[in-house]
Amino acid sequence: FQEGRHFFDGGWFNNLTVQVRQAGNWVNVQRLSASPFYPGINNGITFETYTLQFDAISGDAIRLYGAPGGSAAFISVGELQVFSP
Repeated sequence: FQEGRHFFDGGWFNNLTVQVRQAGNWVNVQRLSASPFYPGINNGITFETYTLQFDAISGDAIRLYGAPGGSAAFISVGELQVFSP
């Protein structure tokens, strides 16, 4: 996952998780880790790349989910890649 551009009023997640859709319901993945650690703040670095790892899970869709940061309450994603184990 690569963040997009940070603006003074948004573009990042305050908190971040990954969800997978199973039978029409979104469920949180288990044992999510981010490398490097995802700070959940506007650290002034745009287009920063994070590797997110979690326990294997099956479903028909995947999404990043969390509270958006900043007064405008939006996030920005530059790129998202998903790989199967």
